[in-house]
Amino acid sequence: MIDVEKKEAILEQVGTFYKDIAKEIQKARYYVDTDSAKDIAAFFGKIYQNSNYNFKRIIDLTFGSANLTSHILLDNDINFETLILNDKNIEDANKNVELGEKWNLDILDYDSFHMVEPFDLVIFNPQLGGTSYSAGKLKTDSGLNKDSFCVHKLHLDIEEALRDKLDLSDCEVIINPDGKNEHKIFIYSDKLTNSQMNNRFGKLQIFNYYDVFFQAEGEEEHGRFSETVKFRKTLEKITHDKTIVVFLGNEKDYNIFFADFNHYFKYNTKIDKSIFVASKEAVPKKECYERNDNDFSVIDCSKQNIDEIPLDDIDLFELLDDISNDLTNLKNLNGSELGIETSNAILKTKEAKIEKTNNKQKPFKNFLLGFINKDAR
Repeated sequence: MIDVEKKEAILEQVGTFYKDIAKEIQKARYYVDTDSAKDIAAFFGKIYQNSNYNFKRIIDLTFGSANLTSHILLDNDINFETLILNDKNIEDANKNVELGEKWNLDILDYDSFHMVEPFDLVIFNPQLGGTSYSAGKLKTDSGLNKDSFCVHKLHLDIEEALRDKLDLSDCEVIINPDGKNEHKIFIYSDKLTNSQMNNRFGKLQIFNYYDVFFQAEGEEEHGRFSETVKFRKTLEKITHDKTIVVFLGNEKDYNIFFADFNHYFKYNTKIDKSIFVASKEAVPKKECYERNDNDFSVIDCSKQNIDEIPLDDIDLFELLDDISNDLTNLKNLNGSELGIETSNAILKTKEAKIEKTNNKQKPFKNFLLGFINKDAR
């Protein structure tokens, strides 16, 4: 168990790191701020407050500032034996925080995890190293057809599950044809034409987290290796049947990555993301929460859809921050939401310039600049 003095030192290290990177507003958006981390940690504690679950081995797959993991573990006094803070872009992460062992493995490279034992708790906020342009950034393959994922029963033999769903009487099915654990299904036919195979299998790009490839005799092979399956190979390597997953993101991505983690508790945070605390159970369950003062209460999940926010509830300043790449000067106008000190003298100077040129600017631009300075005061 980490003592109080050590906890305070770790949280101070995290806070210092976040304050430093928060000087770059766009970059800071990819880290979890302290208030949000505390909020999520409180929700995690609510779910496991009466549980005897033993989190001996823990990994944060893309730890960034370590703010989220630090608060989940330290605020809830979780007694662990092994903690891994992993991030492919380790140079952009808080590698100096004195908590856990630091790794820089690529979560899309299954082979790099070949010697890793399974973990009891996996924390995953898929923003790598605070950058939105990382070559290794995980994508959700959102362009795939909705039928592509077809998670049938992962414990079944993969060919048996596939034949249970599709007509393969005139086809040959080979699982991992290259003899590697690549999660590849290869469907071949010398009876069907290329067009016939495309009509039958063209939309089925992923099945049970295996990439689907097909080929008619004399034709080229169709299919591709997806980011989703690459990630799932790693996930399946580092988890066991009782592993708990903590995922920060939206429900669409959760359903893509964790379709078989069918027992979960969901809470919509204040940063336009949901936190999912999930596991695999024989009986599926979905329970949604909202925060009331210092506690969390169960609500109707049908009323909790973070992807469909009413217009009146949209935080306009957050919206402006989302398009700050296009509004070149936005990051120089205000950083108060990230804890950055803003000079009143500078603000007054900007307000004076805005007032002076007020009649020359278009109404929409006036509104944007006026809103930013109003919010900064």
